[in-house]
Amino acid sequence: MLSWFVNLITASQLINYGITCATFLFWRRALRAQNISLDSLPYKSIWQPGAAYVGMTCTLVMAFVGGYTVFLPGQWDVPTFLFSYFMIGLFPILYFGWKLVKRSKVRKAEEVDLKGEVGEIEEYTRNYVPTPPRYVCPFLVVSWVLGYVRMSDADFSDIGMRLTSGSTLSLVVECWLGFRCEGTYIDPKIDVLIS
Repeated sequence: MLSWFVNLITASQLINYGITCATFLFWRRALRAQNISLDSLPYKSIWQPGAAYVGMTCTLVMAFVGGYTVFLPGQWDVPTFLFSYFMIGLFPILYFGWKLVKRSKVRKAEEVDLKGEVGEIEEYTRNYVPTPPRYVCPFLVVSWVLGYVRMSDADFSDIGMRLTSGSTLSLVVECWLGFRCEGTYIDPKIDVLIS
């Protein structure tokens, strides 16, 4: 029974990776058709498009030969066959069913919108003002998980934690992050109590 589910999931994942490679190849074809240089992209991978062709071929071949043992003499088993090849039959039904129900069409490489929201993203990047990073104390997280810090001591309703002086959470933050509270200060560099 477990091997049937493993066969089903393996076939679906192999099809998934094969279609991912095909999607990359179609995207690359649209880039070429619209004269968009690969040098204009922030990232490029090596061995492309060859790696995508090899990946697509290998994953689809593996999906088809995943249940080959049922075709050996005397090894025919209907459940094994169904769980090995069910996803291969289901994929075209789902794909064309989606196309029919949603009335979507396959676009030509020249028609694909590759610039969609690039203007908004570039404007956001130009106007971005970075906020200083917040230090998250690993001890605080571990203490919370282990129960040393009560959930009621923290208010997670906004981005930062609002601390109540004298609570378990504020004591942990005082001790590990070096905040001053009620006249007690811990130097986080030397971990020595200074009062």
